[in-house]
Amino acid sequence: MNLAAIDIGGTTIKIATWKDNQLQDKHAIDTPKDLNGFYQALTDEVDKIKKDIKIEGVAISSPGAVNKKTGIIGGSSAIAYIHNFKIVDELEKRFGLPVSIENDANSAALGELAEGSGKGCDSIAFFVIGTGIGGALAIGFLVPFFWFFGVHGGLIMGSLVAPMLQANTADNARLFAAGKLSLANGAHIVTNEFYNNFINLTGSGITIGLIVFTLVAAKSVQLKSIGKLELVPGIFNINEPFLFGLPIVMNPMLAVPFFLTPLVVAASTYLVIKTGIVPPLNGIAAPWTTPAIISGFLIGGWKMAIWQFCTLLISTAIYWPFAKKYDKVLLAKEQKEAKEAK
Repeated sequence: MNLAAIDIGGTTIKIATWKDNQLQDKHAIDTPKDLNGFYQALTDEVDKIKKDIKIEGVAISSPGAVNKKTGIIGGSSAIAYIHNFKIVDELEKRFGLPVSIENDANSAALGELAEGSGKGCDSIAFFVIGTGIGGALAIGFLVPFFWFFGVHGGLIMGSLVAPMLQANTADNARLFAAGKLSLANGAHIVTNEFYNNFINLTGSGITIGLIVFTLVAAKSVQLKSIGKLELVPGIFNINEPFLFGLPIVMNPMLAVPFFLTPLVVAASTYLVIKTGIVPPLNGIAAPWTTPAIISGFLIGGWKMAIWQFCTLLISTAIYWPFAKKYDKVLLAKEQKEAKEAK
């Protein structure tokens, strides 16, 4: 059976042909801003497929609560215009073909059960963590969140998201090798290198801003000494001296920048790739210990290296006022202890 396969996402719509029991001709388009544009875009894509091969229907995965009996997508999502009316009937009229819609998470689970890691199993547990901007922000928040309580957030989140992020990296690598690396051709924004070389740049919480402050402006002995100790590890994206030495763990005075910086960097990096200011990551798997700017050049060229430098400035701007306040507290404590010692 030959089918047109469509996955509706908040930022892109992915299209492929199901032929000879495999997905072929995979590509993506930007999600239209309104319903009329949505209808036109999907109709054009299906018509292109129909010109190449004879298809028997259109299979669609969609966000929301899909009612297969009524053909209505209930609930809500980032694509508000597809909800709460008989969309299946309208699509069948436009395509001239049978249309089946299923919830996107259910579709992914069914795919794994039929042809993936769940093949041959009677039942599976399936968890969905998106790799759009929402997924990037969730990852960016949860890594420092776990670390704040002394638990290795990088290992926890890495074990959960690495398989799909590495798959995204592999997809981008294939597109890069073919000279087709673009979002329009299905390149992913959030890849394993997005995680390693941006969300965790210079260590969990992107603490390069703290290093800069401790070396340039710190007055307390504690911050100065820990800053010198952290400088070399920080270059290689290791920041345990800060996490446990300042400390950042369980320290409310540094919690806000520790949580906020990865969120700002994740969101801004997503947007500069999405808007075409910098290209998608090319699929080169730079080791997570590769220093900043060098890793940016390896995974995305000179534009990405410049952007990575910009994220270091973002980190410094966010951490600076909080580090300054914490430094004053430590300095006052040290001065008090010095007076008492006399």
